Amino acid sequence: MTIIMRKILFILSFLLAGCATDSTSAVGLVAPLMKCELVDQSGPKIDEIVGGETVGLSDPDQKLVLKLKIHRDDTDSICTGALLRDRVILTAAHCVQNAEAGDVSAFFLTKDGCPLGRQQQLEMQAKEIEIHPGFDGLPQSYSDLALIQLRSDAPSDQERLKLTKREYDLSEELLLLGYGITDETAKDSDVLRRVRKPKSEISVREKIVVIDQRTGSGYCRGDSGAPLISTVWTEPMIVGINSSTVGTADNNECHTISVAINTAYFEPWISNRANQLNTLTWFQKVREFVGL
Repeated sequence: MTIIMRKILFILSFLLAGCATDSTSAVGLVAPLMKCELVDQSGPKIDEIVGGETVGLSDPDQKLVLKLKIHRDDTDSICTGALLRDRVILTAAHCVQNAEAGDVSAFFLTKDGCPLGRQQQLEMQAKEIEIHPGFDGLPQSYSDLALIQLRSDAPSDQERLKLTKREYDLSEELLLLGYGITDETAKDSDVLRRVRKPKSEISVREKIVVIDQRTGSGYCRGDSGAPLISTVWTEPMIVGINSSTVGTADNNECHTISVAINTAYFEPWISNRANQLNTLTWFQKVREFVGL
């Protein structure tokens, strides 16, 4: 066997090993964690409470959102986010309030770098967090928005979502996706579920979008930061970012109404800051090139 052939076989075996076992791949200061798994071909599993269904690994809706894990004071919390640019995520400000960028990780399901029929969960660390300047930290803040800059580009097969511009962009049915729990007393977060709500249960106001959850379906804890999605000319677009649920008691907080931040109202700030966070300066490009 020639030296060239040996080198080619070595490179191929190295690449395939990365898709079969846990491994790290350094990009600057980030080391994404990769593990390729069989694509789930099973159908949706129904969760009767909160009216949702589990989204299978092979379902295209998996590409519309991502899971966020925030580490604070020796505990981990889960939120949901949406990718706006190659390396910029939109979520709720209260999810990352008082958190260091190094304590925030985003998780993507992607087929990038894996053999046919397998995909991986890719963990990527945040580089910078920017909270809307109007956020006051209160539970019902009407500017509960934050942008997270990743240390490197998100997987190419993850959807880069756009924002709707006007109220009349709403489709007849809206999609709610999130990694939250299915009941006020449940501890079953970390699983992506979806709910479809008719337009009649959605009320768009100046700064917020109100979602009627008295019919038994909607957001709950862990769904903070999740996008409310409308289909505009076949394209999924963000109408709002889930901020809080408003219940009269702990045992019904997810069965009354949910408040999302109206992204159309805040679109100038979101788009401007997202573009800036997504654009690397020449100094940053040099640092990434040399691995600093």
